[in-house]
Amino acid sequence: VTLNKQPTAPGEIWHPSVIKLSVDHVTEGTVGYIYCDLFERKDKIPHDCHFTIQCSRRLADGSSQLPIVVLHVNIPPSTDPNVPTLLTLGLVENLFHEFGHAMHSALARTRYQHASGTRCQTDIAEIPSQWMEYFVYEPRVVKLFARHYQTGQTIPDELLQRLHLAQNCFQAHRTQVQVACAMFDHEFHGPYPLTQSYDQLYSSLLTKHTSLPYISSTHPYLKFYHLVDYGARFSSYIIARSIATKIWHDQFLKDPLSKTTGEQFRKNFLQWGGEREPNELVGSVFSSTQKLTIDHMTKAITDEIKENAQQRDSLFK
Repeated sequence: VTLNKQPTAPGEIWHPSVIKLSVDHVTEGTVGYIYCDLFERKDKIPHDCHFTIQCSRRLADGSSQLPIVVLHVNIPPSTDPNVPTLLTLGLVENLFHEFGHAMHSALARTRYQHASGTRCQTDIAEIPSQWMEYFVYEPRVVKLFARHYQTGQTIPDELLQRLHLAQNCFQAHRTQVQVACAMFDHEFHGPYPLTQSYDQLYSSLLTKHTSLPYISSTHPYLKFYHLVDYGARFSSYIIARSIATKIWHDQFLKDPLSKTTGEQFRKNFLQWGGEREPNELVGSVFSSTQKLTIDHMTKAITDEIKENAQQRDSLFK
């Protein structure tokens, strides 16, 4: 699959900075379109996301309606005409994360539009996005596109590794907080009224499940917007992360640019959206003799945390 920039007709795009890409398969031709709305501007939706204009579905003649999706992020544009827009690691991660969602929708081949792409169980919807984040720190991938804007030099492997390890310096603690937030989310959307205040509930969960104590009167849950638009589903991030981690290490770490592996992932997972049961969908990604269990999922996360810690200790001695 390749991405190719396409011309736009008058009135087709809503801002001059929007780029139209065709998603082209080597034998199937164009399989979808992605509009990339990359830069922040006044009155634009402030959070990063992806959304669909047209979903995949089977037409009366047996062909498939091509998906049309929007990749929507807010990258601050350069204010210096002599310097291009430069991205922080956080912005790159967000871009790749949302691109995972966009490709999930763009590569869909479903019978019904309401089961297309990310229109599936939330535990499944967050797998492609978190899987894509692994490519951000993979030297074999980064060298293909990231270069110093003045010298043209690619990022040295050791520097990229240091950036990755530094970015994951508190990975274990972030995982603990994520677990506590998921539990808070479930309690928040559970039986009403709660038996304690929001502050008491959050404090007790954070104190019990994380390494650092809760600081009273800080009310961090007030910024926890997933309570509204991801109500009772925040735990999906942890579930999806564990599966994405295992997919990456088992199938893509050896050769992240393998066309064979990528095509298998498309046919076994990405194209199905919500038309297959989650267990069947995830099971099709792994070998037929390996049944994914909670222990496998937990081990995938803890092993990665330990591995990153060991690499960090050896690198920063």
